[in-house]
Order: sequence, then structure tokens, then C-alpha cells
Amino acid sequence: MSISSLPVELFIAILLVAEPDPLAISSVCSRWRAVALSTPVLWTRIVLHDGKEDASIYRAAYFVPRAGSLDLHLVRKNSDGSDNFWSSRIDQLTLDLLPRCASFECVDIPKDARSQAFLEIVLRTPCPQLRELSLDTPGAIELMLPSTFGTTINFPALRSLFILGICFPYGDLGAENLTDFDIVHDCDHVCQLHQRVDEQISRLVQKCLSLHSIRADWQEGLEHEHWQLPGPVERNINLHDLLRPTVHEISFVGIPIVWTVPGPTSLIQSPISGLTFLELDGIVTCPYVQDAMSIDPLLSVLARCPKLTHLYLWRWYNNEPDAPSAPRRNTVMPCLQLVVTQHMHAEIFRQLFTALRIPRLCTLKANVNSYGSSEPIWIPRNWSWNFPELETLHVHLSGSNGFFTTSSYSPFPLSDIVQQGSWTSLKDLKVHCDEDYVTTEEVIAALEFLRDPSRTPHLRILDICTPASLKLDGKWLKALRRDRKVASRALGISFTCTIRIT
Repeated sequence: MSISSLPVELFIAILLVAEPDPLAISSVCSRWRAVALSTPVLWTRIVLHDGKEDASIYRAAYFVPRAGSLDLHLVRKNSDGSDNFWSSRIDQLTLDLLPRCASFECVDIPKDARSQAFLEIVLRTPCPQLRELSLDTPGAIELMLPSTFGTTINFPALRSLFILGICFPYGDLGAENLTDFDIVHDCDHVCQLHQRVDEQISRLVQKCLSLHSIRADWQEGLEHEHWQLPGPVERNINLHDLLRPTVHEISFVGIPIVWTVPGPTSLIQSPISGLTFLELDGIVTCPYVQDAMSIDPLLSVLARCPKLTHLYLWRWYNNEPDAPSAPRRNTVMPCLQLVVTQHMHAEIFRQLFTALRIPRLCTLKANVNSYGSSEPIWIPRNWSWNFPELETLHVHLSGSNGFFTTSSYSPFPLSDIVQQGSWTSLKDLKVHCDEDYVTTEEVIAALEFLRDPSRTPHLRILDICTPASLKLDGKWLKALRRDRKVASRALGISFTCTIRIT
């Protein structure tokens, strides 16, 4: 069957999925032209290029009447990010079309007075149909909105908001029905939101009760990690308050977090969260209890998130957490499949993974750091590496300086982990060290255990990288690779495990 013989309904359905240029479709043949002209939805997406203003204006004039009464989807692109390509004619056309748009995306906005004035008008323009708004600039543009901004709801239907590099009082935005927002604030100067971005994000979160996805990135909070933010803690974000059944995704980068440790009774009475994705990045997101670092607040959050599948914890390295006064109860994460830690203090990692039970973990990427010559970098021997579904295990061990001596840290127990864990699904094992955290004896013991492929039948990559102090006999290593290959063939394993020791 040729495409020309397809029923009209099926042909239109294909066009809606492929999203081709309707002008190109209508120029193929008379039948395709008739179909295109009789299908208004094909003409609802209008792309405006500032560097091609005449063509863009003509295109819009051709598309709009053919879209009929349907909502429009408007995209404005600055062709090369140059100030010279920001068109006042495209400004006016955009503002004329905006009230009947369901979505508006403006990318590569140049940093100049003209674009600033345009954006200020956009945010004050009533857009009753607008459901998606995306504003993206490669620089940082600060908008000076009037004091009356926020007194009216200009975006009553807005559901999705993406802001990159645009600075304005986010908490005053008249959009109380948001379900998803992604805001990146990266002003490189003292702006109107200096040390107040967290307050604005908190206000936005509090007013939008139907949120599904919350993403906020504050570069100033990430870069100035050792400061104490002024103002009352009430303006900061309490993670427990966001554990609503409707919220599925939370990502805070450089956003100060207020942590609480609810008592056993309140924890039982707390609603179960629908959270599936959690990312916390920066020292200002670390959990503290009475000015002391503690993982207990994090564990109380995780206990309310049985549906969590992805956990990312970045740059939690500033202080060593206090040891628990009593043994912690295990926190079971039945759906957690991926955990990534980056620049995490070794003791935080140890306490966290001692308390967690993750039966369905598929990927663990742990970058563990020590920030003092007397602090050990190690993975504890007393907790079980029982991850039967784990396929990827990457461990990166590093320190803060080059002053470590062989007596200042405990060696990484690679052989214990390999021999005591359950690795029936493991495909990729990598251990990288900045210092001599893995001894020659540990590596030899681990490799001897892995000589038998039945213990790790799916292992494809074994990569151990340390400073040049490992002393392995080349002939022994070659024989080990050969023995594993021969045994793999006898077990019907078709692939060869690549073993790299560097």
C-alpha cells in the first residue's frame, strides 16, 4: 500500500506525529495540498526567526487564518544570538499573537534593552489560553517589573514554566495552576534577587498546589557554599512540605533547604509521597539538625517516598555527620533503581548506605571524598552488598589534597565487596582512585574470585584505575583473562569480559 492510498484520517494522524512543514506538504501534490488546507491543526505551530523577519511575518500571515479558531503554538528564535537580529516587527507580531497561544517558546534571547522591554511586556500581557511558557537566554537578563506585578493573574491556564537566565520575582507570577516549573537563575551580578532566589521559589511552591515537577537551579547558592544566608528560615524550602501525593519530581541545585526530623507518630501520620525523582546539589541542601550535619532528616524523607526510583546527591562534603546515638532502623526503598553521589563525604555515604535497603538497585555511581588526612575513605565491611539486580557499579575514591600517607586511611575493601556481595546481574564494575586506596593484595584477591565467571555471569567490563603502585604479574593477569574466557565458553557465555587494570 502506497502512502497515497491511505485513508485521509490515517494520513492526517501520521502528519500530526511527524510534524512536517505544512507548506512542504501542500506543495507535493493536489491531494496532499487539499488535505493540508482542510486540516487546521497542521497550521497552529508558527516559528518566527528574528534574522528572517520578512519571511517570518509572511509565514505567520499565511498560517494564522488557516489555523482557524485553534490555539496557536508560537516559537521565536534569535537566529544567531546576536543583538543585531532582534526585530521590533517580530516583537509586535509576537505580542499580537500571544493572547491566543497555548504555548510560547522564546530561545537565544539577546541581552539588550530591546529584548528586556519585550520580556517585561510579555509577563504583563494577559494570556488566558497559555499553558506552556519557555524563556531562554544564553546570558542573564534582569527584568524591572512594576510593583503591581503579581496583583493580577495573567496566566490562569499556565501549566508548564521554563525560565533560563531571566531574573524577575518568580513568586509574584500570576500562575497558580502550574504543574511543572524549571527555573535557572544565574545572574553574574548583584541583582534584585541577590540572596533571595530561595524565597521566590518558596513562594511559588506555596501558591501552586498542583505541582508535579519542581526544578530550581540557583548558581549563586551553589558557588557561595560557605555563607550563611540572611533572613528567617521560614522563607526557605522545607522538603517535607513538598512530599505531596501529586509531586513526582524534585531537583534543587544551590537552593537552601530547611530540614526537619518528624517524630515516629507524625511520620506514621504523614501522607505517602508520589515522588519518583529526587536531586539535591550543593552544601546548602545538606541536612542539619541543631547546626550539626545528620542524615536522619534525609532518611525521614526517603521513608515517605516508597515510589522513588532515582536519587542524586551532589556536593555533600562540607562536614562529617555525627554518629547516631542509637542504631538506626533500616529504611527500605522498594522501587529505587539508580543512586548517584558526587563529591560526597565518606562518612555521609557510609551512614546513608548502612541505613538503606535497596533490593531493586540497578545502578550505583558513588563518588566518595575524604576532606582531612585523618579521615578514612572506605566502604563499610559490616553492611551487605546484596543487590541482585545491580548492573552498573562505579566507585570513585578521592581526597582533598595530596598529603595522605599510607597510614592515614583504610584501604578500600574491594575483595570483601566482590566476594560477599550478590552480583548475578552485574555488567559494569569500575573502581577509580585518586590515591592508593586499593592495595595490590585487594585487587589480586578480587580478581581471583572473578576468575570464575559463574559468580558474575553477565560481567562485561572490569576497570580498576589507581596511581601507578599496583604490582601485578603480567603473565598471571594474562592467564586469568584466558581462564575466565575458557570457563565462560564452557558455560555458554558468548561475550568476553574486558579487564583493564591501569
